Amino acid sequence: MKSPYSISGIADEAASSIAVQIATHKAIGLSHIELRSVDGSPIDALGKSEVSALIARIKQADFVVDCLDSRIGNWSRTVEYPLDDELAEIDRLANICHALGCKSVRIMSYSRGTFSAHDWQERAIERLFVFVNRAKEHGIMLLHENCDGFAGRSPSDTLRMLRIVDSTNLRLLFDTGNGLAYGYDALAFLRPIVDFVDHVHIKDGMKCGGEVTYCRAGCGHAGVAACLALLFSSGYRGVFSVEPHLAVLPHAGRADPENDRRIGLYTECAVSAGDLVRDVWHGITQHV
Repeated sequence: MKSPYSISGIADEAASSIAVQIATHKAIGLSHIELRSVDGSPIDALGKSEVSALIARIKQADFVVDCLDSRIGNWSRTVEYPLDDELAEIDRLANICHALGCKSVRIMSYSRGTFSAHDWQERAIERLFVFVNRAKEHGIMLLHENCDGFAGRSPSDTLRMLRIVDSTNLRLLFDTGNGLAYGYDALAFLRPIVDFVDHVHIKDGMKCGGEVTYCRAGCGHAGVAACLALLFSSGYRGVFSVEPHLAVLPHAGRADPENDRRIGLYTECAVSAGDLVRDVWHGITQHV
């Protein structure tokens, strides 16, 4: 029987090259993939020939691309970042989406920088209106992640963003492990927003003395199993994408060399995450 959900993974956590990214996912038995970078370059920064080669490899491997992870509004940018550059990113990513049959692009809502809380929020929302309108023109969905950014700080801020922007082209990406780094309980964050979640990142870790050490899903302090149970109970039947953060830490600028250890860590985490999702799903369905 076909599963009502899909297991995917952020491919560059396994390896830098797209060939090894694809081979690793095939070896795990996955047919879904999430794209963030290739050979160290963000997807939107690839040249035309690199994009063509990427698309050819993905199609040849017959993979489903669930989401493109953009840098738009991410932790490395403030609302002073050139708006036209980010609109151009959306245009490039939309073209890649159409070529791959992908519908979703991950965004965030900016680091605060030196702005007041009010200016940060207002300027970020102004930009989100522009981005959502451009996404609508392209026929793609923007997925806001609960990461660094004004709308990622709390569920109330997330709901405020959704209420003000008020577009069917803006939904949510929920990461189970981001609360460890940003100081909130994942399950408490998820409860009020669960009905707006269209994509899930699976991440877990342990926090000690202000430091987060990442680990296999279900072995840490993020409450991953409880989040999965809430998602399933609320009707979520989408993608669960593995993001271990063991060999790759984007915020810290760290990416281990592409080797058997990196691939092995990713494989172990992807398999255990898939097992955890399956076990939670079976536990939920047995009680229905």
